[in-house]
Amino acid sequence: WIRSASKIPLYENTKALSKFLLLCAYDDTCSNSQSPGMLEKAAMGSNPMLSWHKWKLFSSDNLENKFTIEHVAPQTISSNWDESLNDKVLVNTIGNLTILPANINSSVGNSSFVAKKAFFLSLCEENARLRQESSGELPEKQQALLNGAHYLGFLQSITEVEKWNSSLIKKRSENILSHAWVVLYSWLE
Repeated sequence: WIRSASKIPLYENTKALSKFLLLCAYDDTCSNSQSPGMLEKAAMGSNPMLSWHKWKLFSSDNLENKFTIEHVAPQTISSNWDESLNDKVLVNTIGNLTILPANINSSVGNSSFVAKKAFFLSLCEENARLRQESSGELPEKQQALLNGAHYLGFLQSITEVEKWNSSLIKKRSENILSHAWVVLYSWLE
């Protein structure tokens, strides 16, 4: 199931399933320090993502709190991205997706990976002073967005990646789906 599902452009086919699988995968997981871009199981309760409250954030009217799906590599690839990403199916697989607040998603848009990574680094910083310092080189409007945003620790795994490319997305798709499967399988037993 994991190998087959990792090749499906889930975002293109069903956004709701993409959202649900990301919440399942991010629930009580953390960055895998030995494998950049990947997740691993964390302590129970360390990152509670699978809840009605988190699901409802996808339909919130408040853009600061509303969750949206972010394509790490944009759906339309520009020259500042690895050319292996010029694949419509690949960029819509779950390994290229993450969750961001709507206002920040709009602000990062189709930026380069380096620019997106700077945003993600700020969002996964727990310490308010360090977050403010990390966003210091960004335009004032973007600094304000980041400084007012909630902590999103699940972005840490993305910030550890040096180069975002097709090979990483394929591996990350399987990794995300394997964590989602663990959650789903426990419900099916």
